[in-house]
Amino acid sequence: MIHTELLAIKAIPNPFIADNEYKVQWVGECDWIYRTTFRVEKVQAKYVLSFDGLDTFTKIYLNGALIGETENMVRVSVFTRQQIEVDEKILKYDTDNVLAIVFESAWKKGKALEEEYGKRNLWNGDSSRLYVRKAQYHYGWDWGPVLMTCGPWRDVRLEFYTSRISDVYVTSTLSEQNTNADLHIEASIEHATTDAEVKFVVTSPSGSPVKEIVSKIGNDSKAIATISIESPALWWPAGYGAQSLYTVNASIVNKTTKIHSVETKYGIRSVRLVQRPLKDQPGTSFFFEINGKRIFCGGANWIPADSFVTRITDEKYEQWIKLVSKERLDKELGSLCILIDDFL
Repeated sequence: MIHTELLAIKAIPNPFIADNEYKVQWVGECDWIYRTTFRVEKVQAKYVLSFDGLDTFTKIYLNGALIGETENMVRVSVFTRQQIEVDEKILKYDTDNVLAIVFESAWKKGKALEEEYGKRNLWNGDSSRLYVRKAQYHYGWDWGPVLMTCGPWRDVRLEFYTSRISDVYVTSTLSEQNTNADLHIEASIEHATTDAEVKFVVTSPSGSPVKEIVSKIGNDSKAIATISIESPALWWPAGYGAQSLYTVNASIVNKTTKIHSVETKYGIRSVRLVQRPLKDQPGTSFFFEINGKRIFCGGANWIPADSFVTRITDEKYEQWIKLVSKERLDKELGSLCILIDDFL
């Protein structure tokens, strides 16, 4: 994030001291360029530039060629990271490649959008924020300052592969008495070869093997498997039981060769929203049952632990989550900025 970069070289004062917040407002009104170089060796593979988080309006250049644009800071999670397949005609081998990302001022872009589409009502902050897909607290909130950041706020990587699993999606069906469960597993494959298959391996929360199955890759580039489990270990909300998690491993295999594998965790549970007519009054009930048991849902809003989220360490997240769990709050709501990976 640009403010942390400027703080590191003492180009701006600490915005959390005295009235320094007002002295750094110029930062959010400027465009900024991040630039780096890297080298690669030529191999027979697909090259992909993966951006886990860019804030917000960007133009991405590789060796002077425009290869992508973004306008969404919160397009980031294990499901929606920005990926750009690199044209081999642009990529250079055994010499420096120059990656440059131009970050346009979100403040100015938002003002231009508001001018085009009209001003809308809101309860706090600058109204132009409603047109910008960016963490809204950057515009100021009742608990925090106005700090219009920009820059990469998650990892940027060059990936290369011949064939890979892009996603593993797991769902489950639990019997009424919780005595049996079916795991439904779907793996999405990129650039699958004709003789490749996908091997699924499920391991119990205790680490013992449950089942292994090999599935063919369909014409839709997906491999599907259903695995039945007797007397499954169930996932429960905090305070109601253990958070038992099964390990699901999916691997692309070509005869005896493992090409790529992805591993994920999954908790077997049933979730039901109960809305029944109320006796002698209008409306319905509204509560959840987990694994057939009524659950009290205590909720709280999560606000970022720092205005600059790149400064928050894994250890800091863990401390906050442990503190929340002690208060028997069953759910954290990531407000204003999507931080889903940090909670998994």
